[in-house]
Amino acid sequence: MRVIPAVFVALAIASGLLIPRVDSLYLLGHAAAMVFALATPLCYWWRLRSNPQKSDGVSRFLLIGLAILGLLSAVASGLLLSMGSSMAAAGDIGGMFLWVCSTWALLILSIAAIFVNAPRSSGLSV
Repeated sequence: MRVIPAVFVALAIASGLLIPRVDSLYLLGHAAAMVFALATPLCYWWRLRSNPQKSDGVSRFLLIGLAILGLLSAVASGLLLSMGSSMAAAGDIGGMFLWVCSTWALLILSIAAIFVNAPRSSGLSV
């Protein structure tokens, strides 16, 4: 259950980088990237909601960070979506750079969220 947000980000990266290469699937690829980017913080929030005793300050910080980066990635994907084709001026105005940076930061933060409050190994403690 902890890895599902990272899986959503990986799907956003795959659908934003691979699917739009086919010109007829350009709109579908960026729309899917938007949905997966917005699903990442929602999934993490759902995990925190189902386990309220693990909702500490670090988890809330990660939730806020995931929400901001997910929204930024979705906005950048929407910017690329508004260009209409892979031959548009998305690279000239920095849309692809903004999308790549925000989505990779979302991936890094979602991987960090996997290890926050992870169950520790049952070793002997002194």
